[in-house]
Amino acid sequence: MSTPEKDVAPWSACRTLADLGAVTARWLRGEVQYFPGHNDPTEPPLPETKGLIDVLVDLNGAGYVTTNSQPGQSMTRDGNAQRAFVRGYCTEDTFQRIDAALFGTELIALPRPPGMYHLCPVPVTTVNGKNFTWGGMSSGEPEAIAREFGGALNDTMLGVLTTCWLVDVLDPVWGRTNLLWSKLRKGLAS
Repeated sequence: MSTPEKDVAPWSACRTLADLGAVTARWLRGEVQYFPGHNDPTEPPLPETKGLIDVLVDLNGAGYVTTNSQPGQSMTRDGNAQRAFVRGYCTEDTFQRIDAALFGTELIALPRPPGMYHLCPVPVTTVNGKNFTWGGMSSGEPEAIAREFGGALNDTMLGVLTTCWLVDVLDPVWGRTNLLWSKLRKGLAS
């Protein structure tokens, strides 16, 4: 089943990082019903994301276009846990603001400048006591970006993203959620 053109249109119309951030924020708020590249792109944000929507909208409006995020969740008896985590695209200037916001904390940024493939896997989710998902594993290669957005972006937007920094930010403390979001929000609001 193909995706209706009207659902892809907001994404394929993006020409700038600000455009992409605005459409991402609209999806987070439920105004756009499709997010390309997700397992089921017609699904709204996951229930765990509901408490993060306001801060994610703010980050997207401040030039850090988020593509993946999760709150921290403490370890359960069956070995399930999450580190607070977010991945997104930004300019070098925005990365410098993120880096400054994290200074003096335990929070970790895993930046990848344009054109650099950087493999520095850090587990951010465990399921049944085994590492399940990792931060620090994406590249800024054009083909990887096109796949990440399910082929919905135009060549101009893909070209912009290849000039961006791909930055993962994570909290090394399993289950802690507020520190990461408060520091990013404050650092990018200035």
